[in-house]
Amino acid sequence: MKANLLYILIFLFGGNLAAQNLLVEPDEINLSGLPTEEDFDVYIKLTNTTSGPLSALWTLDRQSIPDAWEFSVCDKVTCYAFGIEAAPSSKPNEFAAGESFLCTLKIAPNGVEAVEDIRMTFFSSVDQNDIYADFPVAISVMGPSNTTGVRFDEINVYPNPTQDLFQISEDDGVAMISVHNVLGKKMYQNTHIAGRGHNVADLPRGIYMVRMFDESGKMRKVLRLSKR
Repeated sequence: MKANLLYILIFLFGGNLAAQNLLVEPDEINLSGLPTEEDFDVYIKLTNTTSGPLSALWTLDRQSIPDAWEFSVCDKVTCYAFGIEAAPSSKPNEFAAGESFLCTLKIAPNGVEAVEDIRMTFFSSVDQNDIYADFPVAISVMGPSNTTGVRFDEINVYPNPTQDLFQISEDDGVAMISVHNVLGKKMYQNTHIAGRGHNVADLPRGIYMVRMFDESGKMRKVLRLSKR
């Protein structure tokens, strides 16, 4: 009876009970891009919060993900080819106590638009019922607008790299932007007025993803921005 209750709690709360073992950052993981892109990715930070080592395998649950979408994962052991959606039992990820690692989840949309969630689960390599982390990844693959006459495929950011301000070219259809770090954490968000720049001088140096939204709130394009 206790085992059944634990399973129900894990199902209802998305594996948050296991976060004591393997901490997942950021809290909200988003993977966004265009259907015309060959592939794009997101970084997921995993930290062993226990006082001892952990040996973990992982799996992806596609749920209602389009069949055309393909995924690839780079874990502590290797980078797997597209189409492999579970770590083989012969290649567990070994985490020392307190150790952190950046896992990469990559998607090849193959031209198919959709907004869906995929679920990623890390579990014990000894007992698959021992869940270390279980979390959703929100995926948005949206193409340029076909109704407003705006060519979102011609939009760009400049100067790139930048030290402080950046601007957006061909920006008539852009109503809002958000800037995310490589872990998917939102670092900056603001409404956009055509011709005006955005100040990111306070952000640390690094690579960021600039997401652009139209007036309806639909994300239309994602571009890389380098901050010096």
